[in-house]
Amino acid sequence: MLFISFIDFGDMSSGSSVRPQRMYRAFEELGYEINLLSGLQNRKLERNRNVYKKYRELKKNGLPDFCYVEPPSGPFFNLCDHLLLIWLKLKGVPIGLFYRDAYWKFADWWQVKGLKRFFIVKMQQFDLFIIKRTCKVVFFPTKSMADLFVFKEPSKGILPPAGDNMILMPHENTNNVVYVGGVSHRYGTDILLEAFEILNEQLHIKINLKLVCREAATSVLFEGYRNRHWLEIINASGEALKSIYNSSDIAVFSGRRDVYMDFSMPVKLFEYMSYGLPVVTTNCVEAASFVKNNGIGLVAKDNAQSLAENIARLYKEPELKQKIHEQCIKTLLEGNLWQHRAKQAANEIMGN
Repeated sequence: MLFISFIDFGDMSSGSSVRPQRMYRAFEELGYEINLLSGLQNRKLERNRNVYKKYRELKKNGLPDFCYVEPPSGPFFNLCDHLLLIWLKLKGVPIGLFYRDAYWKFADWWQVKGLKRFFIVKMQQFDLFIIKRTCKVVFFPTKSMADLFVFKEPSKGILPPAGDNMILMPHENTNNVVYVGGVSHRYGTDILLEAFEILNEQLHIKINLKLVCREAATSVLFEGYRNRHWLEIINASGEALKSIYNSSDIAVFSGRRDVYMDFSMPVKLFEYMSYGLPVVTTNCVEAASFVKNNGIGLVAKDNAQSLAENIARLYKEPELKQKIHEQCIKTLLEGNLWQHRAKQAANEIMGN
């Protein structure tokens, strides 16, 4: 198979860099022989060289049975990538592409304005024009997102959310809750902080929040909370992040509902599940549906009081927390490992 990505392999600092590498490894574990095209597209000269080199290599050594594409969240910057897809299509190579984001469709949500916005939208529309004419199947993260796009061909597919099996034996309560992700109004950072203020100061339940973010935590959203004894702001990845997960009882997702957040499926939700952590999520539609339908956590309204009450419930009902932990393991192992996701993608692209 040919695997086309737009990242540097080895960087695991964000969901957009984690997903392609997890998918690559899953295809590898399934026994596929992988020919990889990688590299950041904003290094334009290097990207063009890589694509041309791959074209010559395929022309000389033979075509792959199929191609899987993990595109960037934004538009393709380089025409060479469009031309490669067109060439593969003309040569009869079936192509599947994971369309991971549709932020550009939402005028009220997207903050880019003016001439820059105009050109990005036009680039996205051109990408979609090429994708529709070269791909056999376009995969989406959720049905809600797939419904935003109307076309007869290519076919549309929904790839199952995925995680790794990182589950350890249950441990005694540490009174630690973990949040990993962005810090912003959209991600409900203010809701999250207020919820822990309620837990510790009003409900008198001593629960610590380990808030892991890449930002230097300079956001104004932290004003008034920085010296709270229950808050630890951490910049961690790799083994350090594993240690945080393994010393936590519960994980939380605090996204604030809007049209964009309702159709998105946070990568971190499945990283939480990978460690068997019960999840408390706000009621963003797709995330909440997955949590509720699979019994891997509790769903709160997107306000601090509801979030606090649901976190408190898991500590007050240890039997419920244990039941959810067991359901996390079942859900992960029976259909939501990266290998499940890669196998489905390959089968749909190859028509099996």
